[in-house]
Amino acid sequence: DIIHGKNEETILRPFSSIEVRYHYDLEALVKSLGYDHVHNQITRKNFPTNVGGSAWIRPRLLYFERSITHEELLEEIDKRGNLRLAVIEEFIAFLRCYPFLLVGDTEIVAAGSIWNQIKGDNLCRYVPTAYTSGLGRTFYLHPVKLKYHPNQRFLVVEQ
Repeated sequence: DIIHGKNEETILRPFSSIEVRYHYDLEALVKSLGYDHVHNQITRKNFPTNVGGSAWIRPRLLYFERSITHEELLEEIDKRGNLRLAVIEEFIAFLRCYPFLLVGDTEIVAAGSIWNQIKGDNLCRYVPTAYTSGLGRTFYLHPVKLKYHPNQRFLVVEQ
């Protein structure tokens, strides 16, 4: 599907349905990816779940050919109505099923899971992101206050 955004096209790429197990140990799930670098704050404490059991989801990748803010991303998702941003458990299941999608400078973001960290008087917010570089595969946290760049893809789920 090609969906027109404000001034740019966004493309949603359909994938086969995948099973997500929400109740598994998050650290073990991340470790099972076999990534070379994993941010040490990607823990169940920082990314709690209120979903139990398992479910089948139909993931898609959404991207923009421009930089956008987190608020603009939320507006774009709201416009579509039938999508929501993926949470970290869905993200990990997707990365396990489609590891070959992390090529070049492409990053995939799970903007549906946000870690809120308080630093002094400031609230810092981060979303899980995966990419590949010369140092290998990396699972890190992208600061929400920074704009997302054009080579970041957003994992979304059909509702």
